[in-house]
Amino acid sequence: MLRRCLSTCCYFGDLPLMPGTWGTLPAVLLYILAWNMSCPSLVILPILALSCVVAVSLGSWAEREAGRKDPSWFCLDEFAGYLIAGLFVDLGSPYAAASCIFLAARLFDILKPWPVRKLEKLPGGWGILFDDVLAGIYANVFLQILSRVLA
Repeated sequence: MLRRCLSTCCYFGDLPLMPGTWGTLPAVLLYILAWNMSCPSLVILPILALSCVVAVSLGSWAEREAGRKDPSWFCLDEFAGYLIAGLFVDLGSPYAAASCIFLAARLFDILKPWPVRKLEKLPGGWGILFDDVLAGIYANVFLQILSRVLA
């Protein structure tokens, strides 16, 4: 029961249609809550590290449970990807930043630019997690550039 709760990001990944998108919403909430702290990224970093460790360890379980690679209800990887996309991003308001991070993280996760898709082939939880990690890095670089252009 705890494994299912964690891997679906508090059951958001069990919602119909777009489970990865739903599963990202707890990360959006965390980002908005952390915004009011003196350095939100320093609050987010340990949570990100923990979510990556848990995603890798639960990934193999989720694949066995679902009987297929990278089951759609497993969203802890999208949670981590969103947090990576938002590290040290400042777009003025927490809501504007959270929205732009959400759009960029989902876009790069869905489009999977090279070599994101190749990382999916890694075994178990590694493959589930690392494509979203790299997509989050791409989204972060995009948002860092965007924030400097808009500044």
